[in-house]
Amino acid sequence: MNMNNKGLTLIELLATMLLICSVTILLISIFNNINNNTTPKTYARKNEINRLQFIKLVEDDLINIGLDWCQMNDTFVNNTLTIPFIDGTKKKISVSENQISYAENQFSLSKPYKYDLNNLKVTISSDDYEQKILKITIPITTSNQIDDIEIVYLGVKKC
Repeated sequence: MNMNNKGLTLIELLATMLLICSVTILLISIFNNINNNTTPKTYARKNEINRLQFIKLVEDDLINIGLDWCQMNDTFVNNTLTIPFIDGTKKKISVSENQISYAENQFSLSKPYKYDLNNLKVTISSDDYEQKILKITIPITTSNQIDDIEIVYLGVKKC
């Protein structure tokens, strides 16, 4: 008697499914590891873009409108700094642990980074020629000091 066995046995079918599942699980774990490795870089890039946008907004107003040196206060009050301008307007820089805002614009800071609320600084210095320098420092708790926000403005005191 001549039997023609062209079908699959149950054991062959189970072995094939087991092999496909193993390969799928391996590929999923590889893709998860790749995604986890790029996450800190993605956060750092997003934080850098937010920092640059914030600095540009503040510097544009300082340059285009002009700072009213006579009304400028050199301290953050409740993590807020009010910047008076020559045209009579005032805009605020507000800092919380993971967010900074200027006027109506808000910029979030990605985890695990935080703004160092204990070391917010405003420095106003002058030279012999009645020029004033405003320096606003908003530190970020990272191991890299380059992440801190620093805004420097040079102007002539006119009161």
